[in-house]
Amino acid sequence: MAVRNRRVVTGLDDQGRSCIRSDESIADLAPPDPARPLVWATALPADNRSDSEPAASPVSLDLFSNGGGFLTVAEMRPGESGPLHATDTVDYVIVLDGSVRMAMEQGDVVLNPGDIVVQRGVAHSWTVVGDKPMTMACVVLPAKPVSGANDEYNIRNLNH
Repeated sequence: MAVRNRRVVTGLDDQGRSCIRSDESIADLAPPDPARPLVWATALPADNRSDSEPAASPVSLDLFSNGGGFLTVAEMRPGESGPLHATDTVDYVIVLDGSVRMAMEQGDVVLNPGDIVVQRGVAHSWTVVGDKPMTMACVVLPAKPVSGANDEYNIRNLNH
């Protein structure tokens, strides 16, 4: 499955005027993991003078050492599940299409298109509900770790 969302990136032209620097399908970005294409990544403060293309590079938690974060779009097939895991991040997740069950150690919730989750570094897993693929957009930012309970589920390396 290929994520078909469009990514438009603004910037400056050679004369310093605002312009569209790129306008392309996320599927055309050639990400390291096509199932979870990286839309954009940046260190903070962001350097808007650079024309570098972060979407073609693997992302790891090293990006977070200077306060950076990233935006990715994830697609899962019907019936697909992910492992129970936690990261030292705060994730803003928006379900774009399909339905997904977010399970916690205690309880779960089914999310539908338009639903937004603020995932605050605690153990969770994803399972697609229904017979169509699910697509979600995720903004991932560094956070101080939740102490104690999540240690067995913590993922320290987010290489895609």
